[in-house]
Amino acid sequence: MIDGSWPYTPFSDSDGSGQCYLTQNQLGNTDVDNGSVTLISPTLDMSGENDSIIFDYYLYLSDSQTTDLLRVEIDSNNGAGPWTTIATDYTSGGRNWRTMKIYSSQIRDAGVTLTSTMRLRFTVNDSAPQGVVEAGIDAVGTFDVDCLIPVTCPKGDVTDDGSVNGSHIQPFMDDNGTVDVATDADMMVDCLVNGVCP
Repeated sequence: MIDGSWPYTPFSDSDGSGQCYLTQNQLGNTDVDNGSVTLISPTLDMSGENDSIIFDYYLYLSDSQTTDLLRVEIDSNNGAGPWTTIATDYTSGGRNWRTMKIYSSQIRDAGVTLTSTMRLRFTVNDSAPQGVVEAGIDAVGTFDVDCLIPVTCPKGDVTDDGSVNGSHIQPFMDDNGTVDVATDADMMVDCLVNGVCP
């Protein structure tokens, strides 16, 4: 329940569904006090090689300290543990939703094996001295990072001559000298005129 009159929560959910998870589902003063609150996700199938996590969150912190936080943990055994921390945020975003992506490589680097029985655990904490700590989670999902192209040439080097200069814009100009940005919007990223993201 979003309460726009309570000055520490967002005005709506992040994805327009009309639903999200909040630190407390009621109007008025609903922040976390003297401890923590935890949300555990349903089982997520992340058995693909490049499966990664994405979610939206808001975190309002009136005090900037390392004990008031949002912690994200993951478990590969359907919640039986062990839980491994894969992200922590100590920064206040005000009343704004933010998006976090946690890539499969980051999860593996934390020593976690991707399985078909993954779960996420979100913990929001408020420790002494007490402050306003409000949080919400929305739009949790997984995505497959299948567009990893090694970039070996300078960005924009569409002729692959090892440099980037005025001649590299010529292939993207029409007969009137106007740049045709629709030709390949990704040329400045992956060095290729192919319409494929990096």
